[in-house]
Amino acid sequence: MSVLVTGSGGHLGSVLLPRARDAFGAAWGTVSLGGRRPPDQEVLAVDLREPAALVERVLVERPRTIVHLAAISRVADAWRDPIRAHEVNVLSTAELTALAGRVGARLVLASTEMVFDGRGAPYDEAATPHPRTQYGRTKLAAESHVLGYRQGVVVRLPLLLGIPPLAPAGGHLAELAHAFAKGPPARLFEDEYRTPMSLANAADALIKIAGAPGLTGIVHVAGIERVSRLELGLRWAKSLGVVPRYEAVRAADLELPEPRPPDLSMTTGRYQAYFGALPSQALDDALADCASDLRRHQQAPDGPAPVEQG
Repeated sequence: MSVLVTGSGGHLGSVLLPRARDAFGAAWGTVSLGGRRPPDQEVLAVDLREPAALVERVLVERPRTIVHLAAISRVADAWRDPIRAHEVNVLSTAELTALAGRVGARLVLASTEMVFDGRGAPYDEAATPHPRTQYGRTKLAAESHVLGYRQGVVVRLPLLLGIPPLAPAGGHLAELAHAFAKGPPARLFEDEYRTPMSLANAADALIKIAGAPGLTGIVHVAGIERVSRLELGLRWAKSLGVVPRYEAVRAADLELPEPRPPDLSMTTGRYQAYFGALPSQALDDALADCASDLRRHQQAPDGPAPVEQG
């Protein structure tokens, strides 16, 4: 069973691609032009806005499943360049959906909690989306294309935690760790709530969904605990064994270019009913694993600077 993973140079994709190869026996991915390439993996560098090379490859190899992760996923980037965000997040998804139909492939789209406005949590799969950001609007539009495809499934993901293997100093947790020890104190929102999960747990859940052809429609995959970003930051500091330098702030008090949804926590009832298991480990266990990953990268010759112990 051949699997294609778009966005395999990203934080989640670089974790998912090798697991897909192990799970299905054959997997390859796409990375952006000039982007990071996961080591020892088969990848194609392509601009999804000009996907001729990808179309040709898919028509030859005819993957059984396509897991579509590639996107403009930073909220600020989508706000700054809405045209590019629409092209990459919406139009490329529409083209990939049509391509999946040509080869009869199952299509799994990684979407986001940001399709909700944060005023009606916790959200299940039947909740009505109402995005408040440009990023959320593009992902909701992308969902509509996949949900119109008979072999399509939309997987809404939460805030993801981990030490990205291709950019160990660039992930959210690594940036927080640096702020705790040096630099300006970390700003932790006390009025924003999420159900975060690890990159590893998200990748494993996507593998299960990719291998379940009878599962279509919308599936929520999220962590098992609802926490504020303040609590999340403090529990991350505890996992690291540091006394954090931080400032508790309220997003509602800040002047921001786009509104920040206050509570995007999600429930995972459909996933649990189908697979008979939770999609995520306990939050503290996930953070402990992330702390171990960060220390391992810090010990590498070219790894990020170590976190000072409190």
